[in-house]
Amino acid sequence: MINPIKDKLLLELSHKNWYKKTSKEVKVQLAELPEDCNGFLVDLVARSEESGNVRLIKLLKLLVGNFILTPVFEVESIQTKQKFTFEYASWKHGSMPGGFRGILFLEDEGKIKYFIVRRSDRFSLSKTIYDAVASFYSSDAEVKGLSFTGKIEKQLGRILGNEKLNIRRIIDLGQIYPDTGMSNVAVSLFAGIIDITGHAEEVIRHLKNKKFDPYIVRWDMDIFPIDDLVGFVEKTDDSFLMSTISRVIARKIVPGL
Repeated sequence: MINPIKDKLLLELSHKNWYKKTSKEVKVQLAELPEDCNGFLVDLVARSEESGNVRLIKLLKLLVGNFILTPVFEVESIQTKQKFTFEYASWKHGSMPGGFRGILFLEDEGKIKYFIVRRSDRFSLSKTIYDAVASFYSSDAEVKGLSFTGKIEKQLGRILGNEKLNIRRIIDLGQIYPDTGMSNVAVSLFAGIIDITGHAEEVIRHLKNKKFDPYIVRWDMDIFPIDDLVGFVEKTDDSFLMSTISRVIARKIVPGL
């Protein structure tokens, strides 16, 4: 199947010194990646051949999972010429896969009274944790042309599933690199304010009782009084949620904190 975008990316890769030294087998593997891995190839093209004190020599191998790709490079120290390997985990969609993490606030009669976080079963940890409200915004035609906050608002509407949930405002909190030692991924952070004036009891009951993806990975939304927000940093080990709360406090989004 003709894939002009991938063909262009492979052509750009062919000019890289490390690519020229890479084995034919690995080059074929790169060429045969499915189309939804083009974001990973975009990152490879953009990657500098020298970074800090390290120079890329060649791509030794590429480990491919359902969602994660792990390129293993042979590298050398520019200063000492010592050779070793470096690797990192990348989403198949690349370093900006369209993921977002954040926190929701419930506003009643102009005052923020509650905040919402997720309680999720995490396969990688084999336990349940508090973490940020999370999803991916779609890249299909339905959201084409929408702003970042518009995409999040649309996806949150799907997740929350109640026409009386008036998402009054989505606040872009920038992005973070959650683990620069392991991955190149960057994730967008947000805060959402939902106006529940006149429907407070109904909305809170809906959110507490709603089941989210119960047949895949169980998660629920927990609602807490806004006065518990600062102390909640001690209750979570999730880097996304801690970063989100920190930026909410730093930007004084919730008056009085």
